[in-house]
Amino acid sequence: MPPDWGYCPEVAQRGNALILPNVAAKPRFNVNPVVERLGIQAYVGAPLIHTMSKDQSLVLGTVCFVGTTPMPWESRHRSRALIWDYVRRVLPSRT
Repeated sequence: MPPDWGYCPEVAQRGNALILPNVAAKPRFNVNPVVERLGIQAYVGAPLIHTMSKDQSLVLGTVCFVGTTPMPWESRHRSRALIWDYVRRVLPSRT
């Protein structure tokens, strides 16, 4: 898929996790091509950030999981914990 599709480009740009249990609940995110073409209805993603120094860091990419059905709103905290746990396993130096 083109690199500007999906929500990972926004996660990389903002440098923080993005939790969308139901992309249809937010019109801004519902218009992304992945909704119609791939059926994405839920997204949880976080950036992989390499810290080079106190003042310099580099976003290497993102880690995400997606779903084709919306998740309950209450799952957002558990989803955030799971994605950050995975980021720490992939990039152990992440604080």
